[in-house]
Amino acid sequence: MPVDIRSPLPQTGRPRTHAALYLLLAVLCASFSIYGSLLPFRFRETTLQDAWTAFLHSPLTPTWSRGRIDGLANAMLFMPVGFGLAGWLNAGWTRPIRTVFIVLLTLSLTAMISTMNEVAQAWIAARTSSRSDVVCQLAGSSAGVLGWLVIGATLDRWITGFRTAHRSPDRLRACLALYFAGFVVVQLIPFDVTIHPVDLWHKFQNGRISLVPFQNVSPTADGLFGLLQLFLLTLPLGLLGVLRFPGSSSPPRTVLGGAAAALFLVGCVEAGQVLIESRYAEATDLIVGGLAGLAGAALAGWLIVGRQPSPGIAESPGRTVPWEALTAAYLLIPACVLWWPLKFSAEPDMLRSKFRSAARLPLDGLLLNQSYARSISQFVERSVLYLPLGVLVGLSLANRRLGANRRWSVALGTLVIVSLAAGIEFGQFFVPTRIPDLADVLIASFGGFLGLLAVHMTTAGDDESPSERSRTEILASGPRASHNEPVLRFQGHRRQ
Repeated sequence: MPVDIRSPLPQTGRPRTHAALYLLLAVLCASFSIYGSLLPFRFRETTLQDAWTAFLHSPLTPTWSRGRIDGLANAMLFMPVGFGLAGWLNAGWTRPIRTVFIVLLTLSLTAMISTMNEVAQAWIAARTSSRSDVVCQLAGSSAGVLGWLVIGATLDRWITGFRTAHRSPDRLRACLALYFAGFVVVQLIPFDVTIHPVDLWHKFQNGRISLVPFQNVSPTADGLFGLLQLFLLTLPLGLLGVLRFPGSSSPPRTVLGGAAAALFLVGCVEAGQVLIESRYAEATDLIVGGLAGLAGAALAGWLIVGRQPSPGIAESPGRTVPWEALTAAYLLIPACVLWWPLKFSAEPDMLRSKFRSAARLPLDGLLLNQSYARSISQFVERSVLYLPLGVLVGLSLANRRLGANRRWSVALGTLVIVSLAAGIEFGQFFVPTRIPDLADVLIASFGGFLGLLAVHMTTAGDDESPSERSRTEILASGPRASHNEPVLRFQGHRRQ
């Protein structure tokens, strides 16, 4: 029978895959921090003694102005490191002695990695060592360990329930809830909270709290593309509003209820941005987010075929959904965004210059000369364009049933997404006002892969033959859901 994600863990213990996920999280975040700190890898001559002396004489605390934001960004980078290490070692309140040892080991590893990283920056031109970064990263790692002790057991149960859930709506709800958590984090980074009335008044006077819709939107293509990115970023919240709070059985009321829930979530995030000193809080975001929530709720209303029919009642055949055509149509959006103003040239000198500039290190332009918080925001803005593309590619492959092995389907979808992203980026060589970058291909592929992975996870186990179930459903195998559960219409035709 279906497994509730809130149910306790099996008595056999935690699966090893959980520990591997947490370790992978810690390794990736630590590697990203080291890579970003050592960019652009332009070395200078110095000795170990001079590097260590410069590190010891660096300030211990960050400065109050810009350094505070960078300190918070450094702390946030190492929160997943501490969280992942504590999860890998499986710390818990029930074993206090072992947990104390794990905490000390985690903080020691974090301090060692951070110190070595800061000292190594003495050999990098335009980089300086700083003890304050070690302090901030150690504080972030401590917060990550504390976060694991608070929510680690709940997260373990959530992962177990997600992996064993038999119905696609359950998995889709879980994915959207996780997406909303990431949405909140991205919108509130770097968490430089201020509640002082004077600071809030200055923020309002400087235009970072805008009550006039579209006041700060530039009437250019870049301004419109920014609104499009915000629309795509908040559209899944409408899906979450419908699937998490289905409401009544009436489709119009369900859509309106989901849109209202999405608007409420966006409003809460915007209210939080008022208290973030480095963030803009605008009525424009609330309006665009509300429209995106309505569109997402309408999409969910179309996907919901209705409640589960009673036993013995025949189900009507589903309509064919041309996912390949929708994929090709959506591909025009990132192409227009990245090729604007759609004026092309093939001058040899321009192409040679662009090929030389494209040969720089990955993420060089994204991480240099700006804070980590701004880099993360730009990363999300660039990857969100390809997230729907990954979803459409995944649905196209799932609809075609290309191969019985779903891993091969994911590999094929990833290859398609990388090829499309590389093709669009290659087209920027012929646009005089655009600069192609290998990092943009990686970021776009990452966004598309997340969409593809979401489809893979929410449709896993839905491979029953057409004779066993309706083609309009995406419910997985197992007992039928209750009459109040929505049925999702992701599939159109499929080859026999």
